[in-house]
Amino acid sequence: MATSRNDIAPDTTAIISLACEWGLYGVSVLLYGATVRRLASSRVPRVGRRMIALATVFFALSTAHAIVNLIRLNEGLVNKRDSSPNGSGPAAFFSDASQTSFMVMNFIYSTQTLLADAVVVYRCYVVWQTVKAILFPVTLWLGLLATVIGSDLRLPNQPGEEIFSISDWVNAFFAMSLFTNLISTVSLLLRFGQ
Repeated sequence: MATSRNDIAPDTTAIISLACEWGLYGVSVLLYGATVRRLASSRVPRVGRRMIALATVFFALSTAHAIVNLIRLNEGLVNKRDSSPNGSGPAAFFSDASQTSFMVMNFIYSTQTLLADAVVVYRCYVVWQTVKAILFPVTLWLGLLATVIGSDLRLPNQPGEEIFSISDWVNAFFAMSLFTNLISTVSLLLRFGQ
């Protein structure tokens, strides 16, 4: 895979993303421990148990994503470095969206984002105590779900198809997630500003 002077090779991107992910994962281990410790001493045990369960689900998803990313890096840079048909090695591996490890990482990330955005919308409902306050955020969340389904249906299933074939779906995914969070957060701020 040829790159111009301004492009970063996919294998280089994979190494940089793994380093960043594992650095942030270390922070999340500490925050998860502090969260569970604080919630375990909560005065409302029912809420504490639910929040511990939710925090554990998020921690498990981030752990799974970090591990799959590490396995993917090993697979692309070590196990399959010489097996690409056109001789471009790891760059071809990391550009190939039909890799099982890519699909697993995509599923984990999508699930984590959908769950996190649902929590933000739920918090908005808890604060306002009316369905009217969350109609727009729920609509945005449903749009986010649609982008997840659309990108999954559009994922290449033929070896060699590049990840960029789903770039429009990925852009829509990030936009929907951003606006879901922004609208819900602004709604929360408006409630606390009263």
